[in-house]
Order: sequence, then C-alpha cells, then structure tokens
Amino acid sequence: MNATIAGVMAGLIAWGGTQDTRPDPLKDLRVGDRVEISLISGYGFIGRILPEDPRFPSAKRDERIRELTDEEKAAAVQGMKVIYLDVSEEFAGLKSGRLGVSRALIRSARKLPGLTPAELEARAKAREQALIRMAEEDAARRSLMAEAELEEAKEREDAERRKKEREAKEVVGGLNEMLQKGKALFEKFPPSAGWGPEKIKELQNKTILRIFPTEEEIDFMNNYESWLQYKLYTEQQALKEEQKKEGPAEGQEKVEEKKKEETPEETEKEKKEETP
Repeated sequence: MNATIAGVMAGLIAWGGTQDTRPDPLKDLRVGDRVEISLISGYGFIGRILPEDPRFPSAKRDERIRELTDEEKAAAVQGMKVIYLDVSEEFAGLKSGRLGVSRALIRSARKLPGLTPAELEARAKAREQALIRMAEEDAARRSLMAEAELEEAKEREDAERRKKEREAKEVVGGLNEMLQKGKALFEKFPPSAGWGPEKIKELQNKTILRIFPTEEEIDFMNNYESWLQYKLYTEQQALKEEQKKEGPAEGQEKVEEKKKEETPEETEKEKKEETP
C-alpha cells in the first residue's frame, strides 16, 4: 500500500498540473463496472467503480447503484473528479476496501468482465482463509511479543538482584575493612592504656595550650573516628550476645545501664537539676 501511495504521488508530480489534451479514458465506463485502471506513473488497480460518495454502507451502496439507469451511471462517472474503486473483491486479505484515484492521474482504463458467482464464492473462501491465517499470524506475533516482554522483565529482575548482591557485598566488604582496621587500632591504642574520648579531650586542650602532641598521639587523633566506630560496633555485638543469653527484658536493662555509663556528665547534670 505504501508503494501504491508513492506511485500515485509520483504520477501527480509527473503530471505537474499541465493541461491534459488526451481522450477521456473513462468516457465509456459506468458506476458499478469492474475496471482496470492504469496511472501515468505506471501503477494500476482493479476494482468496481463506486458512486462518488463511498461512505454509504455496502448494502445501500449496491442498492443505489441498481436504482440508477445506464445513462445516470455513465453521467455519474463523467462528473467525478476522483474515481472511487471497491477493491475488496480483488484482494483476499481485505474484509472491505476502497481506493480513490484522481481522474487527472489516470492514463487508461478498460472494462473487465464481472466476476461470476463461482468466482465470487472462491474469492470469498480465499478471503476467509486469508483472514484466518492473518489472525493466526497476529496471535503468534502477540505471543512472541509477550515472551519477549517476559524475558525483558526477567532480565530486569536479574539485573536488580545482581545490583542488590553487589551492594550487599560492598557493605560486607566495607564492614570487614572497618573491623580489620579497627582491630589493629584497638591493639595499638587499647582503652586500658587510657586511649579513648578523654584522651581526645586532653589532646585538644594541648592544642589550645600549644603543647605539641607526640607522633603516637597524632596518629590516634587521625584515626580516632575508625577507632570509635570499631569500639561501638564491638560493644553493640557484645550486648546482643548478652540479650540472647539473658532474654530481651534483662538485655534491655543492660543496654540502658550501658548508656548511663557512657554519659556520666549528663547523669550528674540530671541529679543537680532534681536537687531543690
């Protein structure tokens, strides 16, 4: 159909609006005739000439054609600027179809014998078989599309799963790295030797007083965040183990006690506020 449209447009360009002095190729044709039309572009069509307005339902259109006299049928064709053809009987794959061709683009036209009842029946069967085949092909195509969509969905799910696995590995890798570094720092700067938050405050005071810290103290300050992160992690893991052994209620009490131990200054402040 795209090639047909291209042919029609090519014919229109070739015609170029010049005055046509050729004999009228449609002068002996009537509405309802089965004809073969050749265009200036070289393309051709076969179909039955319809009334100028083809929007009538098929049954009424045929009735209208039958009501016209031969002279009226011929006059109708002569008055048409666009020739409408019913091509549904010529193509097996069409339920219904019509085609409009500009009169100026027609090179020649000849009347063809009408189709016999046997031919019409054979074409109707061929059309029905073609439509069934087209429906089967369409169903097969839709099935392939559905399979492709399922495959794409599976690929997306696999990609998402791989992404989560990669992120989980990165988290585990980061945790292992933190634990290894923190363990080494804890061994180098054990809390039992006075290393911890109080030591950081002491070193900060030294800086204010312009007392230079030792290389070891500088190393501790530079790695204090990793040291503290490891300390908190190990304490949390120890509390979880205690909760498993002692039960949730007792474990929670230990957590609360631990929090109070970690914030003695806040506890002392609360006591002072409660004292009248």
